[in-house]
Amino acid sequence: MLDKLTNLTVIPVGYGEHCNFTLRIDTESEHLEAYFNKNDTKATIAYKLRTLANKVEGGEQ
Repeated sequence: MLDKLTNLTVIPVGYGEHCNFTLRIDTESEHLEAYFNKNDTKATIAYKLRTLANKVEGGEQ
């Protein structure tokens, strides 16, 4: 059975030009986070989001 999403939060880290963020995803049984920064390429962002999606769907841990 799939867990329900209970919370999705974007947390800013730093200020101004050095502002990055953490994406936090909470389900009924897991707490997942990915850190992003302004220098991430599109491929890096896609990889991080894909990794989070796999974890949420119960794939690789």
